[in-house]
Amino acid sequence: MLHETPGRFGVKDSARIMSLQLALAYTGTTFLPPLLGFLAERFTLVIFPYLLFVFGCILLGSTIILERRVKELRN
Repeated sequence: MLHETPGRFGVKDSARIMSLQLALAYTGTTFLPPLLGFLAERFTLVIFPYLLFVFGCILLGSTIILERRVKELRN
């Protein structure tokens, strides 16, 4: 998604937005594996498909919201 940032938000703000994207990605890769390990230890790996579904829904919802806001700003 980084390659789409200048097209979505403009070249002027793309460097700051890309920095934020990378910071959030690093934060996620730091904290999600231990959290998922803790949940798997507590509830077994049966919970894993449900977590994937929840994270997928969050990603889909975020993408839909982003697309709507970008369309509104372009009009």
